[in-house]
This record gives sequence, C-alpha cells and structure tokens, in this order.
Amino acid sequence: MSEFSRELQAAAEFNYPEAIDAFQKNIPADWISEAVKETGRAAVRKRRFPAEQAVWLVLGIGLMRNRSINDVCDKLELAFPDSKGELPPLATSSIVKARQRIGLEPLRHLFHTTATEWEKEDTSHPVCGLKVMSVDGTQFKVPETKDNQQLGYATGKATFPSVLAVTLMSARTHLVSDVAFGPITNSEISYAQQLVGSAPDDTLTLFDRGFFSAELLQAWRGAGRNTHWLTPIKSKFRYERH
Repeated sequence: MSEFSRELQAAAEFNYPEAIDAFQKNIPADWISEAVKETGRAAVRKRRFPAEQAVWLVLGIGLMRNRSINDVCDKLELAFPDSKGELPPLATSSIVKARQRIGLEPLRHLFHTTATEWEKEDTSHPVCGLKVMSVDGTQFKVPETKDNQQLGYATGKATFPSVLAVTLMSARTHLVSDVAFGPITNSEISYAQQLVGSAPDDTLTLFDRGFFSAELLQAWRGAGRNTHWLTPIKSKFRYERH
C-alpha cells in the first residue's frame, strides 16, 4: 500500500468531531469565503444555505462518510435561520442543489489555499538545504454509475470503476501539495507530468521506478529554482554523463 493510500484510509477511519468549530480550527472561515468569491460562486440573493455553507457540507461529507448528507448538515448546523428566525429542516433537494450549484472550482481553490498555508507551518529540517518531497500514485474504487464507468476498471476481476491519483506530498509530514487524477486507463507518468512546476523551490523529489521517464524528470528539474529529483534504477541500467 502506498503512503497516499494509507493517508486516505486513515482519513476514512477518523472519527471526526461533529461540530463546525472543529473544522474552523484548521480551515478559517475566511478561506471558504475567498474560495467562493474568487470562483464566482458567491450568491447575490440571501439563502438559507449559501455557497459557503455548501463548501462546509462537502468537507463534512468527506470526513463523516458513515452519515447521510442530511445528517451531516444537521450535525454541523449549517442551515441559516429563515425569515422568521426559525430553523425548520432543509429539504434534501435543497441541500443537493446547493452542493451541485457550487461545482468544483471553490473546492479546488480551497485545496490549493490549504496546501499553501499549511506548508508554511512545516518546521521539519531540510536535508542538505532541500525539503524532501515524494510523488506517489494510488487507485481507489468509485460508485458504479454511468459516468464513472468511463473511468475504466482496474486489471483483474474489478467490479467497480477506479480512479488513478498521483500526488506530490511532503516525505516527512505527508501533507499533499498537489494532485492529478482521472481514468485508471491513463498512466501514472501522464498524471505526474501534470504536477510539473508544483514542487516548491529548494526541494528534492523522490520518484519510484514506475515514474522513470526522461521527459518527466528533465521537465521536473527545469520547472523551478534548485529543484532536484531522485529515483532508483536497475543495476544493469547503462547511461552517459553529459
């Protein structure tokens, strides 16, 4: 099992506190508001369940996977009072529409914000002046739907469609800085190429043998200041120095 796979499993098994305050300790509300505004999802009309609350809902669904969407909404107390100051339950259709209305971009924006801000809190000591990163790939199953069938199936007796994800993460803290994912029928190298330029300056990125590609590794080295890579090679491999 890859490092990223273990992190996903740990998140799935984590018993997260059932209050929005627990989220806001690490994800300030200002980050949510910025993500909504910068991606044009801020609502003009006043709603009981605006875009900011829908983003909190998506975060809650991701961490409280054993609860229904309505239960997550209730536990986090996401709905605002109505015009009478009361809190009647929201219809399931209203919650689903709010979730669909925000789309992907606010979550993408928030992901990069958290990665950037949390990166600043990393106090681990560099190695020879370089922060050690790693590129890691994993695959995971997704629900059997018509759209997901286009993602393809893993080799063998796969019963569900699968997604292939490749991440750039800190080798010490396992903080994910960037990720590329899509159909499992594509190669890990193709997704790693989408991460070129994502490694911070003054870093050493570790790749395993599955990412051995001259095009990828040369591009990685030239995409930033003092960015390096390291990968194992077979003992019989022959190369020339230039």
